[in-house]
Amino acid sequence: MARFTRTVHSDSNIPTGSMADIAFLLLIFFIVTTIFRMEDGLNVILPRAEAGQKLPRQQLVNIYIDLRGDISIDDNLIRMTDIEPILVTKLQENSSTVVGLKFDEGVPYKWVHDCLDQMKRANALNTAFTVEPEKSGS
Repeated sequence: MARFTRTVHSDSNIPTGSMADIAFLLLIFFIVTTIFRMEDGLNVILPRAEAGQKLPRQQLVNIYIDLRGDISIDDNLIRMTDIEPILVTKLQENSSTVVGLKFDEGVPYKWVHDCLDQMKRANALNTAFTVEPEKSGS
């Protein structure tokens, strides 16, 4: 009689063809179902100016800073270090002088800080931050 040998081989391969599909489906599921927690910061509502007060021209000194870093006091271009001596002179002429600050929206805060430091050194404490009024319908 003929002997038969078994030729059964068990493959231990795990089909991985659809593993990437399953991984992406799980990733999409977790992205869609995740709830992001809102920041728990301070709830600060900044005040808006409802009315302004006109000041006489001789009592007001305007400081402008644009996006390029050009600084102007009463339409004269100056350097940052010139703010203090100019303000000291203006305050000696009229002690009730108000300094109006106007900055472009995108001006780095470092420039604003440096300007405020120069004003503090000159003892120009009567300050007004001037802004453009909001346009209606915006």
